[in-house]
Amino acid sequence: MSDQVGSKFVLTNVLAKRAIQLDLRAKRRLELDNKNALTQAMEEMAAGLITINERPAKGEKESEKN
Repeated sequence: MSDQVGSKFVLTNVLAKRAIQLDLRAKRRLELDNKNALTQAMEEMAAGLITINERPAKGEKESEKN
């Protein structure tokens, strides 16, 4: 999964936010037998159902990011 995202930090934050959404009864994008929210979030990410749009850091221009 970390190859889909440039940073493990970003990946961790996205998965944590999605797990919290699932704990708060957000609609699941995949139907799994496992009830664990973090596992659900990771499976959704692996299936390509979660997209990450990284914004440039404050003060950084989009062209400087790469």
